[in-house]
Amino acid sequence: LRTQLKHLQNQFDKSENDLKALQSVGQIVGEVLRQLTEEKFIVKATNGPRYVVGCRRQLEKAKLKPGTRVALDMTTLTIMRYLPREVDPLVYNMSHEDPGDVSYSGI
Repeated sequence: LRTQLKHLQNQFDKSENDLKALQSVGQIVGEVLRQLTEEKFIVKATNGPRYVVGCRRQLEKAKLKPGTRVALDMTTLTIMRYLPREVDPLVYNMSHEDPGDVSYSGI
């Protein structure tokens, strides 16, 4: 019963976060370049500039590794959430697959 309650609480928290994200002003998509201190990160925004930013307390800072896509709050430039990879995982895995010895005429 406790595990079910915990699972439902997690679902509720995720739904609340999703609603808050939809209601917020807007967000900038960026990519973490590196961690400067425990609280500060360098993030490159998709529109070009690089920012030194903080992060929400609720986020696990251990998951913010270089290359992680994130959403930044447009007004405070705070990391609000992690984003999935831009490329679909199945397509990403196919790009690392070795097709073997295949010629163009064999296709």
